[in-house]
Amino acid sequence: MAQQHISIEPGALSVAAFCQWAGVSRAWTYEKLRDGSIRSVKRGGRRLIPLEAAREWLAGEREAA
Repeated sequence: MAQQHISIEPGALSVAAFCQWAGVSRAWTYEKLRDGSIRSVKRGGRRLIPLEAAREWLAGEREAA
């Protein structure tokens, strides 16, 4: 029987995961979180970036280029 690969996207990214996904630094990301350029939520002690917000930021970057 062949194995199926199921890909599940996260609903939100940690700051570290966002940095890796976007190819940006942690310091730059926190600067953008502070100025509101990237939306985030806080859950417990973690800062999370909803995947939708990450995609919105990326779309805006593409438009600006």
